[in-house]
Amino acid sequence: MARYLRCAIVSVLFCSMFVWPNIARADPITGDWVNVSSLRSFANANVIFVVVTSAALCGTDTFQIDISSASGKAAYASLLAALLSARQVRVELLACAGWGTPLSSIYLK
Repeated sequence: MARYLRCAIVSVLFCSMFVWPNIARADPITGDWVNVSSLRSFANANVIFVVVTSAALCGTDTFQIDISSASGKAAYASLLAALLSARQVRVELLACAGWGTPLSSIYLK
């Protein structure tokens, strides 16, 4: 009985090396190149809403970034630069949640 149990445990551990790392790792979802249409900030919140020119990514054109951290402020600065210079951006998400999905990264073209 102990031999079968040991064999079962080894099999599960062996399979987990190949299956679970792929489940635990969330590959980002990257959209096409778009322009930033507008940015909306709120006086009493640490959230900036970003509107882009296409709703192809997750069925929405409105995303959000949390500016309470230094990385969020850097992302906001990048989006502001893209808006003012009419440069295209590519947004990246960890998951689709519809309107107001949080952005995970931004590429500038």
